Amino acid sequence: EQSRVGADVLGSRFEGQLCRVGQMVAILDTWDNPTYLTRVWTIFEQSCAIRMKVPVKMILPPEACLSLERELEKGTEGISRVKAALVSVDSRNAKAHFEEDERLVKEFIAREIGFDNVNEQVVAFMIGFVGDQIEDHLRTVITNMRRECYHRSSLQVLS
Repeated sequence: EQSRVGADVLGSRFEGQLCRVGQMVAILDTWDNPTYLTRVWTIFEQSCAIRMKVPVKMILPPEACLSLERELEKGTEGISRVKAALVSVDSRNAKAHFEEDERLVKEFIAREIGFDNVNEQVVAFMIGFVGDQIEDHLRTVITNMRRECYHRSSLQVLS
């Protein structure tokens, strides 16, 4: 019983902080099966943010962003792999170090928001991240191409 109260109190405190801050940043290690999405406590954080309608931004380290860009540059094959990674998100499979924590947190999520809702929203956050990455990558590629063209045309004018 004390653990249940502890989980509810933690939820209340976390939600209070989320309300005060007004947004949440989730730091993932990779775009393909990130550890963050396999841990019950981080899924708990997501469920609180979703329940409170607090915006969530997913971010990854530069190496993981490059990996995603390389995957998307493979065309249909890479896009299929990214889609498969997004489809495989399932918060029901999240684990905790202590079984009792896992059970209590999963009961809280099921009672307060539901796993399907968590999965749907987490995937939406990930899609937003992928979209931002594509936009940033295209902007960089196109800017570099335009500079290259400008540089070449400037050289032609000079010669």
